[in-house]
Amino acid sequence: MVASSSSRAEGSHTFLLWCVMVGGVVVVSEILSFLTFSLLEGQLTSHRRTQTLLQAALLGHPFQTTGAPVTSTGALSSLPKLPFPEFSAEVLHPYLGYALRSGSATGSYTGFRFLQTGRDDLPRRSEGAVIVGIFGGSVAANFIRDSSEELRAEIQTYPLFAGKEIVIVPVALGGFKQPQQLMALNYFLSLGAEFDVVINIDGFNEMVLPPVDNVSHQVFPFFPRAWLYRVQDVPDPYVLSLMGQISYLRQKRAEWAQVLAHSPLRFSMTVSLFWRTFDLHMQRKIDRRQSLLLAYTPPVEDNELVTGPPRRYENEEELVRDLAQQWMRSSLQMHRLSEGSGILYVHVLQPNVYVAGSKPLTVQERRIALGDHPYREWAERGYPMFREVSRELRSAGVRFLDLTDIFSHVSESLYYDFCHVVKRGSDRLARAIGTFIVEELRAERNVAAQSRYVKILKRNRPWSSVAER
Repeated sequence: MVASSSSRAEGSHTFLLWCVMVGGVVVVSEILSFLTFSLLEGQLTSHRRTQTLLQAALLGHPFQTTGAPVTSTGALSSLPKLPFPEFSAEVLHPYLGYALRSGSATGSYTGFRFLQTGRDDLPRRSEGAVIVGIFGGSVAANFIRDSSEELRAEIQTYPLFAGKEIVIVPVALGGFKQPQQLMALNYFLSLGAEFDVVINIDGFNEMVLPPVDNVSHQVFPFFPRAWLYRVQDVPDPYVLSLMGQISYLRQKRAEWAQVLAHSPLRFSMTVSLFWRTFDLHMQRKIDRRQSLLLAYTPPVEDNELVTGPPRRYENEEELVRDLAQQWMRSSLQMHRLSEGSGILYVHVLQPNVYVAGSKPLTVQERRIALGDHPYREWAERGYPMFREVSRELRSAGVRFLDLTDIFSHVSESLYYDFCHVVKRGSDRLARAIGTFIVEELRAERNVAAQSRYVKILKRNRPWSSVAER
């Protein structure tokens, strides 16, 4: 009996010893993984940091909602004649270049094929609402998705807007570049849409997409991005092959991120380290194939529908200046159109990772900024030119907000690629833009400035009596 009890006690001690040993191994593994992960990222990591990385992996498309099921864009046979798989969600538009395709996997959308925010009709002014239209490319579209509430809260600090509904109208789509924003504003105003405020967030696409997507393929620079692939008659086999590979890799990357994001193992630093190593490997494979696509020019026959009118440049400096001038002229026309319609127009120059000194870069961001991406040289050369010509915008009365340096004192990782930021970064943009709008509205109440603007308000805005207070 005593021997039996002694045996059981010895068994219990052995079991406890094994538990302690296993627990010790797990703790040591977690500590080593934490240190390795931190070295890999160039900063002390955390569960919050892992969640940010998972969010970036899930964002396979500008309109993908974080946490929503990640789905494929379709079989290879259904892919369109485009250089990137996400373009399969788009369809040609007679005035805007392209818009979202019906039934696309991008999320909900309006009847006009932009991101849905609860309204599927043309916006109309009313006493109890302030209509804010947001124009631009994918950065603007992500901004609408992630930070509309922050923008609303900031705008409502203006006393005359307190208690009013701030209606955000999305007129932004990935890849849009001037003059598409100008054309979109013209188009929707001609249909009867009404806005109180128009925010145009742009800059990056206007400088990097024309030379990389169009000029390199002998296509007119101011046609919509990748115009060659949108209108060519016969898909190129090489292009389709690379598109299929990229689509597959993106789907696999997102699937693994989805698995970890919904698993309790996401709290394990060891598991997170293995996932992050795999994720970086997948992203490098995707980047290599995208670079091959950008460098490839399919054979193009003498077809003006594809190439547009010929435009030749003596050197790259002449091209950069022409792109900046087009950007400036398009914004100026949006300003004039808005002024004539009683709309407060705000032009925002978006930040990006390639602008030197605009942000203290983390190791992850440095990999992006120092990587061999074709966008890099054009952004580095183009943004100084934007700042130069923006003086003409300001002198013409355009409310211009340069947010290039908004992250200059932010040490944490915000960029998950060359120009897109996580929600924390987008929220910073929202607060800055909202504050700027409120300051501009307050300036309009200055008697000297009001003498011209109040007349427009009276004629065009249903709440014109407000402007007289």
